[in-house]
Amino acid sequence: MSAFFIDGPELADGIALCLSGGGYRAMLFHAGAIWRLNELGLLRRINLISSVSGGSIASGALAVAWNSLQWDLGGRATNLQQAFVAPILGQAQDAIDYESIALGLLPWDSAFRQVAQSYERNVTVGPKTLQELPQQPEFVFNTTSLMSGRDWRFTRAYAADWRIGTIQAPTFSLAEVIAASSAFPPFLSPASFDLNGLTISAPTGKEDLHHPPFTGKALLSDGGIYDNMGLEPAWKRYRTLLVSNAGRPFDALEHPPTDWLSQLRRVVDITMDQDQALRERILIYAYQQNFRAGALWGFNVKADGPDGRPPLLTEEEYSAAKAMRTRLNYFTPAEQALLLKAGYAHAEANVRVWYAPGAGLSTQPGNTPPSP
Repeated sequence: MSAFFIDGPELADGIALCLSGGGYRAMLFHAGAIWRLNELGLLRRINLISSVSGGSIASGALAVAWNSLQWDLGGRATNLQQAFVAPILGQAQDAIDYESIALGLLPWDSAFRQVAQSYERNVTVGPKTLQELPQQPEFVFNTTSLMSGRDWRFTRAYAADWRIGTIQAPTFSLAEVIAASSAFPPFLSPASFDLNGLTISAPTGKEDLHHPPFTGKALLSDGGIYDNMGLEPAWKRYRTLLVSNAGRPFDALEHPPTDWLSQLRRVVDITMDQDQALRERILIYAYQQNFRAGALWGFNVKADGPDGRPPLLTEEEYSAAKAMRTRLNYFTPAEQALLLKAGYAHAEANVRVWYAPGAGLSTQPGNTPPSP
């Protein structure tokens, strides 16, 4: 297999960070991982952050905090806990899955709007639009279009579906974009965006969906349906990929559900697991062959400890974090602390082994996992 096949024709030498889905579990896990990347001096060097679902909640909080971060001479944010982690912990105490579903049954409301209001309270801290995102790094929030079946991406510079077209300098609500990225079906989706009156430029060389109703509205669902690691926007652009995967490991079931709704959910889980496994295998192969630099970490990835357990986690902590739910409900302070530590520990173990030596970073292990 050639480097061209793995890499594409041209790749920039920058760094991309990808944050997976997984509800509040993912949000907290990624916050811990970002804490460790900051300690390593890597956070400020990141060029692009691509996220889906629970990862988009963490990414949104980081985007809002970015311009207020205070950097020391080593390129480390000294106020990361106050500016970034504190809003994450606030969101983890705001239960929004069943509550939003119930309120969304009202004829004048929707679960998507209820979730967006929660993110506006805790993550964006008031109404903000995509135009208030920092220019650097580039934040990419991924959703799945129920109409085109493709990835609808939202950034400060553009919003686009490659089959429908591109909106330049979009002014969509940041809280609603995050809510769309985390709108897991069927109860929290669809997220509806009105496109009427917006200028949508046609895709280059492919205009099969550049017409109504596709250019009049976007019906969106959880970004993890299309790519649960948010890898694709980064894969085609940057040579160094840091991928944080907080997804729950797939479980075999001796007695799988047979009712229609539960059986359908199981089929979706199997499909998403196989897609994710394929992306992981390709990425790991690219690392091993030096076609790509970076690191991949998560509960599905073998770290440098027994059975994939990072050294900073005890067996009890590792098992408890691995089994943690992926819902958007209330997480206790103890659960928050455990997931922050798990994200920190997984990032620490894998970045130090896979990426740090070639990047000139310290290979000494971290020993101060964060606590709320």
